[in-house]
Amino acid sequence: MSTAPLIVCVDDQREVGSALLRDLEPLTSHFTIVDCTSAAEAWEELEDADSHGRPIALLICDHLMPVETGVEFLTRVRSDFRFRGVHSILLTGMATQADTIEAINAAHLDRYVSKPWDPQRLLTVVEEELTRWVLESGLPTDRFEGCLAGDVIMRESWRDGTELRP
Repeated sequence: MSTAPLIVCVDDQREVGSALLRDLEPLTSHFTIVDCTSAAEAWEELEDADSHGRPIALLICDHLMPVETGVEFLTRVRSDFRFRGVHSILLTGMATQADTIEAINAAHLDRYVSKPWDPQRLLTVVEEELTRWVLESGLPTDRFEGCLAGDVIMRESWRDGTELRP
């Protein structure tokens, strides 16, 4: 079993999951990316990762899914102390303003990306969130070379007074 940090993508449409895997492929050298077709399947991935001590970096979740919406799922994840450090992106083309407000307030959503997305923009947003996760986790940034957003590292280092090493 890989010990690379996990990115979990959740969308009930298999073709959307395939597109996410394709667009995030440049990150697979340092992160394991799994695609799930339901919140229940994603929860099993989170539970399994937690039981094996595997770090979970990011959830990318569609909003409109059967049984449990993305906002409901992200709120449930955020309310579990084991997953409080996991970053989250809501990916949807159909969320209402009320859904978005609930996602921000209840699920502590980190980012929102509209469907259809621009692949390069999505990759940039994901790299920024992964960079924040790496910095918050206290992991060495050089371990993730080529997968992190340098401007976020500089900004966060300047903000907290951390000296950058060459």
